[in-house]
Amino acid sequence: VPMITASSTSQSVLAAPRFEVSSYPPLWAMVGAGNGITVTAALAAPEASEHYDLVFISLEKPVVWRSICTVSRRGRKLTKVARDLLGELTILIREKIGDTVRLG
Repeated sequence: VPMITASSTSQSVLAAPRFEVSSYPPLWAMVGAGNGITVTAALAAPEASEHYDLVFISLEKPVVWRSICTVSRRGRKLTKVARDLLGELTILIREKIGDTVRLG
């Protein structure tokens, strides 16, 4: 049984959370004060670890995926610097998660 559906209580909490925030600092403060837990992007962990006494545990099962994309102005080509940065990011992502990067 998946963790999230293991109890009716967890389903009701997910359907109607007591608190919602739109940025990380209040989220870290709330979790640090004992007001629950959260799931967040791994890139946010270093910032929170520096300023709050929080523990981050990598989710292994189930595997969590996030789609990311580049944003640029319509009708304009990327500059050489932007293309180089995109290339470096692609290499880094492939090193971390394998060859799942699609460039389009």
